[in-house]
Amino acid sequence: MGNSAIIQMRHFSKKLFGSNVDFVGSQTVFDVGGNKVRAITKIEFSVKIVLVTHVLRLKEYDK
Repeated sequence: MGNSAIIQMRHFSKKLFGSNVDFVGSQTVFDVGGNKVRAITKIEFSVKIVLVTHVLRLKEYDK
């Protein structure tokens, strides 16, 4: 998947999830649980796979 396609998918994700999603390097971070929990994921847009790599409380994430 080309760089422009990734940018488009990130834009779509931001539009869909709003301020509850951030992009950090190659990972996508979702704010869940009333902004108390972070789900850190790796999304492969080309094959439609979401791999959850970590689920952290806000205190753990902020370290």
